[in-house]
Amino acid sequence: MKCVGYLLGALLLLSCESNETGTFYSDLGVNVLKGPLESVLIRDASEGISFEVKVLTIEDSRCMSDVVCVHAGWATASFEIQGETPFVLTIGESKIFSMNGQSLKLILVDVVPYPSTTNQHEKKEAVFIITRL
Repeated sequence: MKCVGYLLGALLLLSCESNETGTFYSDLGVNVLKGPLESVLIRDASEGISFEVKVLTIEDSRCMSDVVCVHAGWATASFEIQGETPFVLTIGESKIFSMNGQSLKLILVDVVPYPSTTNQHEKKEAVFIITRL
């Protein structure tokens, strides 16, 4: 199945393939959208590698879009990459890691939906991408 998601008004294509076992796959260089405790198997066919990335938690303290705030706040997501120590990123931050001798970078692109008074109970999801260095 192919998923399409909206992020800050811009249309982004998100890879969301799955098989009969419920395992989700994505390729390097493609935005991924996952919620807390959800995993994706990232693959790079050209290098013959695949590894699992799991979103552990998502925290969002950003000022709601329909409220006036003194502090803008921030959003973070914690990740676990197969064989690596879990780590936390704020939107825009990245983590460089190595998998099968390949240098890779995971970037937290966004946390969606952006908070407002009307979506306080909606599921938060991390938008991230993994690229080769």
